[in-house]
Amino acid sequence: MLLAYVGCRTTKERNARGKGITTFEIIDDVWKEVGVTKTLENPSYQIIHPNKKFLYSVHGDITKISSYKINDKNLELSDTFDIGGKNPVFIEIDKEEKYLIVAALQGGTLYSIEFENDKIIGIKDKLEFKTKTGLAFAHQCYFDKTKNYIFVSCQGRDRGDSGLYVVRINKGKFEITDYFEARKHSEPRHVVISSNNKNLYLINEWGNYVTFFEFDDTNGKLNPKENIPTLPKNYTGQSQASTVVLSPDEKILVGSNRIYDHLVLYKIREDGSLEEKEYIETYGETPRFMTFYKNSLYVLNEDSDTIIEFEYKNETLVKKQVIDSPSPVCLNFMEV
Repeated sequence: MLLAYVGCRTTKERNARGKGITTFEIIDDVWKEVGVTKTLENPSYQIIHPNKKFLYSVHGDITKISSYKINDKNLELSDTFDIGGKNPVFIEIDKEEKYLIVAALQGGTLYSIEFENDKIIGIKDKLEFKTKTGLAFAHQCYFDKTKNYIFVSCQGRDRGDSGLYVVRINKGKFEITDYFEARKHSEPRHVVISSNNKNLYLINEWGNYVTFFEFDDTNGKLNPKENIPTLPKNYTGQSQASTVVLSPDEKILVGSNRIYDHLVLYKIREDGSLEEKEYIETYGETPRFMTFYKNSLYVLNEDSDTIIEFEYKNETLVKKQVIDSPSPVCLNFMEV
């Protein structure tokens, strides 16, 4: 059996309709809602423990994170913790499975938070991203394949600098090993890295382009190689790029555009560089999040209350089905 957990927005300030973390049971590609766990507001990003017994969530626009016990098809709220930094937006688990790594956007801080199973113990380390012009706003914390390094994409938001940090982690403690200063107002948002740990792709929210880097995982260094747009040449309207993922065979990179509400597909050359391939409609508004599970890509259209499943076939995407879900912004799968 396959379960899916969907995080969402819940507040009026976010124009949201979500009620909490929704659990779906999936049998033969049919999604059946089996429960909604009421939580603190905006359970907007989450991660499942490798032992499949616990789930951890950040709560957007406030300063808290939560842990849950997974009991069969049910989630049970177990613990909450105030990290102090406003609007936590991303959460990971370190390779020792001792620390939750959290990026707080308005807080401009990366946190290492000690935990054990469902109990959140406290902050081990924190790293505040201060730049020459002000605070940088951390929008993601994403591990490389060795889990020795964390990529932290930071936005200036007219009050600081845009850039990408590489942070080494050792026993819960942070050390910056490299920094790439992005173009002003480009607003780096999310990254994804290839399975060989060499090719890193950064999507820039306001700049609407992807930056390709070579990554040195011995020294934690970035080598920027190219920028490529997320929008077609003949599109002159507004857009905000959102997230980026690799296809299962790593032949295609997929980026999402909000407002324009299309996916952009790039063909990946042997050297890791990109070739613009095609644009595909998201069949909904505001594709904030997407993820691959096996040969399907799931695109979460926040303002249309839908999850669109695309089949990945012959290096392109074909719409397969629509799942209704209010204000969805995160999706995790778990086989049981």
